Amino acid sequence: MEPEAEQRPITKTMRATLAIARRRAVQLTGRARGGGASLPSGAAGPEAVEWGYRLFLGREPEDPAIVANMAAQARSWEDVHQWFTESAEYRERHPQVARPSLTGHEPAIRIENVSGDNLDHLLAHVTSTWTELGRTEPYYSVLTGKRYRSEAIADNIDDFYETGPTEVNRLVATFDRNGVAIDSGSICLELGCGVGRVTPHLARAFSQVIAVDVSPNHLALARQRFADLGLQNVTCVLLENFDVFRHVGPFDVFYSQIVLQHNPPPVIDVLLDGALEYLSPGGVGFFQVPTYQAGYSFGLAEYLNGDSTRDAIEMHVLPQSRIFGLAARHGTDVLEVLEDAYTGMPGGLSNTFLVQKRVRS
Repeated sequence: MEPEAEQRPITKTMRATLAIARRRAVQLTGRARGGGASLPSGAAGPEAVEWGYRLFLGREPEDPAIVANMAAQARSWEDVHQWFTESAEYRERHPQVARPSLTGHEPAIRIENVSGDNLDHLLAHVTSTWTELGRTEPYYSVLTGKRYRSEAIADNIDDFYETGPTEVNRLVATFDRNGVAIDSGSICLELGCGVGRVTPHLARAFSQVIAVDVSPNHLALARQRFADLGLQNVTCVLLENFDVFRHVGPFDVFYSQIVLQHNPPPVIDVLLDGALEYLSPGGVGFFQVPTYQAGYSFGLAEYLNGDSTRDAIEMHVLPQSRIFGLAARHGTDVLEVLEDAYTGMPGGLSNTFLVQKRVRS
C-alpha cells in the first residue's frame, strides 16, 4: 500500500481548508495565541490525528486503522505534531523546514521472535487478509487513493497503471548512483507484484521477471494484464509457503516495494532471508521496509488476539539492525539506505535498501 502524495497546486479551496484545519488544531490543543493550557495526557484522540493529516500533509488519512493506532499511542497533541512534522512525507512537501525523521533518542522497539507452526500461522493470516483484499479492493490495497476504490477504479484505471514507470525509474537512478550496471539479460524476482502495476516496466528492463504474490485474486488480475499487454517474459508465481525462493531461484535482481511492510516482522525476516539466500553472486536487491515506528511492538499472542485478525491493511516494522544482520549472513553488502515516504505514517522511518551479494572468490 502506498499513499498518494503527489504535489498539487494550492487552490483557494485548499487554502480555506488549511485555515479551518489550523483553527481546529488550536481548538483541539486547547491553546490560542498568547498561551493557554495544553491538552491533558491522553487527550489527543482520532479527531486530532485526522486534522493532523489535513493540516500537515494536506490530505485525508489513508486508513481508519492507522488513525486509531496513532491516537492510541499519542499522549498529547504535541506527540501528534511531532510525528507529522518529522515524517518523510511532510519533509517532501516542505523541504524548507526539513528535519531528520529520528533524533537518536527514540527507545528500542520490542519484536518477539517466532518460528515453526506459529510462523506458518502468521503467513496464513497474511494470505487470508490479502486474498480478501484482492477480492474486494484489489487496486486500493496497492495505492490508497479514493479514486482507486472499487466503485471508482473504472474511471481511473489508466491513472493507476501510469504510476508504474516512476518506480522503475527510481530503481534505475539508484543503480546508476551506486555504479551498479543493469544487465538486460538478468532475471528479476518481484515480491508482491499485486495487480501488475510495476511488472511490465521491469519486464522491459530485464530478460525475465518472476512475479510473486501471496494473493491469488491480485495475481489473477496481474496475469490478465500481462496477457493484454502481450508480455512473454513474465512468470506469475503464487506465494504459498516460505520455500518459494528455493523453487524459483536463483535470480539476479530482487525487487520489492510497499509490500514487506504489510507482513508481521517475523514474516518480513524470513522472506528477506530467503530472497537474499537465493540471490545470485553479484546480484542486487532493491527493497523497502519500515524500520522504526513510535509506539510499535510485536508480540505473537497480542497480535493474534487483537484487531489484526480482521481483514485489514496492516503496517509493520523490522529494525535496520535486523536487516543489516540478514545482509551480513548472506555475504551481501549494503550499498545504500534511502529514506522514503511510502508508509504515509508519521512518527516513524521507512527505508529502501540497495544491497549486492559478493562474488565468491
